[in-house]
Amino acid sequence: LDAIERLKTDKPEVMRTLWAEFGAVLKEGLASDSEFRDRLLDLTLCETTHAEGPTSLADYVERMDDDQDTIYYLGGPSLDGVRHSPHLESFTSRGIEVLFFADPVDEFWLQHDLSYKDKKFVSISQGEIDLGKDETETATAADTGDSTRFDGLLQSLRTHLQDDIKDVRLSGRLTDSPVCLVVDTNDMSPQLEEMMRRMGQTPPKTKRILEINPGHPFIGQLRAIHAANDKAPELDTYARLLHGQAILAEGGTLP
Repeated sequence: LDAIERLKTDKPEVMRTLWAEFGAVLKEGLASDSEFRDRLLDLTLCETTHAEGPTSLADYVERMDDDQDTIYYLGGPSLDGVRHSPHLESFTSRGIEVLFFADPVDEFWLQHDLSYKDKKFVSISQGEIDLGKDETETATAADTGDSTRFDGLLQSLRTHLQDDIKDVRLSGRLTDSPVCLVVDTNDMSPQLEEMMRRMGQTPPKTKRILEINPGHPFIGQLRAIHAANDKAPELDTYARLLHGQAILAEGGTLP
């Protein structure tokens, strides 16, 4: 660690090469209860929405706004997949930086509820995200209290997708996409489930939450169809279409 820290200070280009080759191995130390965890976090480099090439956690914290108290990140099976994830939309529109973690080992160490410089790591694809309302944004049904007009459609989608999803709710993280899938706060991520299967274990099936964008034209049309006839047969078709769209948007494979 002493030698790697000297590389980081004196030869940052060499450090980036070393990290590209051995970063995933070094991060195994973050997944264990190690006395060197803080030093490893100082060395950690990751891709981000705000920088060309990898950035350090220290640089990320330095770029944070004063009122931001968490380190936002997005995990996934591939870097290309997370870069194009719909979960980023609300963060991108507000200019909030998000770190990318796409190494398999990331799924293990990020489960440890770690913090860096008193800033906790928070996944933007897990639980509910409330970024507040940007002054430049137009209010949506999700933040005006007018969400009750979507109650019927939400219940209809829950009924049609009950075998595949845990819940359907309005989203506060989407601006352009109609839907996305979210892991509930204490549930296992799809990446961790897949890793357990590869290791010969059988994880319990975890249903995720489907979030819909109330401002998207497709969702508006779907609400109109439901309002005209809540038994319309096409509601089942469109529910499954939305679920499939959410799977594909995150780089997943359809059943």
